[in-house]
Amino acid sequence: MAHASPSLVYGPVTEPLDTTTLGTLIETQARHYGNRTAVVFPEQQVRRTYRDLLFRSKLVAKALLHGGLQHGDCVGIMAGNCYEYIEVFLGAARIGCPVVVLNSTYTPTELHRAVTVSRCKLGEASGISEVVLSFTSGTTGAPKAAVLTHLNVINDGRLIGERMQLSQSDVVCCPPPLFHCFGLVIGFLASFAHGSSIVFPSAQFDAEQVLNALVAEECTVLLGVPTMLIALMDLNRVKQLKITYLRTAVAAGAPVPQAVMRRMEEELGLRDTLNAYGMTETSPVTSMTSLDDSQERRVSSVGKVLAHTGAKIIDVKGNIVPRGVRGEICTSGFALQRGYWENEAKTAEVMKKDADGVMWMHTGDEGLIDVEGYLSITGRIKDLIIRGESTRRVNWVATDTCVGGENIFPAEIEDRLLAHPCIAETAVVGLPDERFGEAVACFLRQAEDTSRPKADDVAQWVQVTLGRHKAPKHVFWVGDADVLEHFPKTGSGKHQKHILRDIGARLLAQRTRPGPRAKL
Repeated sequence: MAHASPSLVYGPVTEPLDTTTLGTLIETQARHYGNRTAVVFPEQQVRRTYRDLLFRSKLVAKALLHGGLQHGDCVGIMAGNCYEYIEVFLGAARIGCPVVVLNSTYTPTELHRAVTVSRCKLGEASGISEVVLSFTSGTTGAPKAAVLTHLNVINDGRLIGERMQLSQSDVVCCPPPLFHCFGLVIGFLASFAHGSSIVFPSAQFDAEQVLNALVAEECTVLLGVPTMLIALMDLNRVKQLKITYLRTAVAAGAPVPQAVMRRMEEELGLRDTLNAYGMTETSPVTSMTSLDDSQERRVSSVGKVLAHTGAKIIDVKGNIVPRGVRGEICTSGFALQRGYWENEAKTAEVMKKDADGVMWMHTGDEGLIDVEGYLSITGRIKDLIIRGESTRRVNWVATDTCVGGENIFPAEIEDRLLAHPCIAETAVVGLPDERFGEAVACFLRQAEDTSRPKADDVAQWVQVTLGRHKAPKHVFWVGDADVLEHFPKTGSGKHQKHILRDIGARLLAQRTRPGPRAKL
């Protein structure tokens, strides 16, 4: 009997990587595209051409040098999306000063820690020298600074733009923040590399300003994380704006429910919606669907790996699994970070060489590669809900040692819940359960002008297409006084599931706490 192919894929290597620096790229793009609009900031009423960015980045570079900065000194930026962000980023890159992109939602304590961690002196700027220190903690834990090079971000932006088929006739709408790789690389650098224009509607995400920008700037491409895209569609059900120029949307930053992708095509008139996968540590994209993929592929997968990139799926012992089998996603290639800044221990935890000396990033994400080489994401390993009579976790990683246990994947439950007409937003987590170890719990936001379904109705809705054990045992409605006013999210729009787990556990404890005894 023939053995199944291993879950190991590589992208093409026919076209060489670009080894230039951002400083050289600015000169090249200004020469090619001159007076074409490069960036638009409607909230500030500012537009900059490619030639403007060349001139102003030189001014910023001179100002930084006159201010006492030298090659290798880090320049921190803490701001919302604004034209100054782009100009400082490009100006610092010209003189070899890595830019530390600081989350604009940081508290003073978080900011102090990030600034302290990122103190550095680096060498002369080149294509493989550092250009960005991007802090990442996912949705849990202390932030770590991923060190990305010119080669990382320039090539990732170029290849992402190729999957979108960007050209100088495109206008990209980018609500995600510039302090995140989504806004900086998938947004700005992908657009910049292909001579497109890019619009940053507001300093922070504002659904109404995004809708206005889509119409006023005649945007052809929309970028966003799922929570942003849902907010846009919810608002436009009320506003009923006619969005006629959009051809493509790119969703990334979190697994995108199929119901959301189909809704985007129905409500925003999008012909094509693309899915991108990656993480800050991989510049950020390593796999992405393309406009040449079928609609079914674009909805159900994150496409194939980019050029000069590899991916494999491994089990808990580190062995590559057969095609179609779920396991941890590992990626390799040009996009991998240099490491976490001044944190060798954390770097060694996630970046490991195989027997052939190839470096792999262990993502902590779970997925599978099918027979045609398409990658699908099933969720975060730490988010798995493990249900069984003797469920246990090892360092919050799913293992095969659970006797009678079942691994439940929140993403597929979230996808089903979002298909319900009365549910606008959802997050599924596991909560402690005395009998099964963990039980399925869901946090829901009710859709406007609908009747709230009962908890039993929610469970039955899930059971129509999924197994009974995947039906939520606990249902919490965001907006209720005893739950939360809003979903907790990171600065880039991802649900903070560790906070939801803590809140769910507290609510369960309150509900099961015995009341006062009756007096005799």
